[in-house]
Amino acid sequence: MKLIFDIGSNVGNFCATYKQKYPDCQIICVEPAYKFLGGAYANPNRGITVVPYACSDTCNEHVDFHFNEHVHTISSCNKKWISDSRFKDYNNKWVKKQVKTVTIDFLIKKFGCPDYIKVDVEGYELTALNGLTQKVPLIGLEWAEELKEEVVGCIDRLDSLGFKQFCVQDCDDYLDLPSDSDFKNYNTVRQYLVDELDSDRKEKWGMIYSR
Repeated sequence: MKLIFDIGSNVGNFCATYKQKYPDCQIICVEPAYKFLGGAYANPNRGITVVPYACSDTCNEHVDFHFNEHVHTISSCNKKWISDSRFKDYNNKWVKKQVKTVTIDFLIKKFGCPDYIKVDVEGYELTALNGLTQKVPLIGLEWAEELKEEVVGCIDRLDSLGFKQFCVQDCDDYLDLPSDSDFKNYNTVRQYLVDELDSDRKEKWGMIYSR
């Protein structure tokens, strides 16, 4: 891989892992909490560029970012994630901040078409995908079953953009990219999500890959 978009990079664990796996790869890290977290992983000389924005469906707007001061990894721009997810009452450490937005389309225009886009934005994945209007070789996005409607909306969006193959994984081991045999067609995967996810259970989560 030569170019990766790491959308929702948090402290950079995905970025660090993929730089080890693909040392010559350019990684664009999009993280609105960058200035709050310190961004120790940012080093342009190593082919890592930080974009301190929230990836959304519009550019250069301001949105509310709900930052959890106790567990920053669950921070999100999705109000429903704050009110209805398994983390809704997590220590009451939610602090609302204003952050600026960028779209995936803008990132592609600025940096080029990536080989892989990873999207992990705690329930804001569908809004981020609505800022993409073209197919890319591979995209992976995190899902949580309490936002079942949005999860199904994500693959509907990807299908509308020309993505034809999908793979659902439990949990989110970023290194465990699916093999060719793991991918299924859109109808099969959509029906699986409709049948297997329970928005009231709020237990399952994982990754959806599409190409």
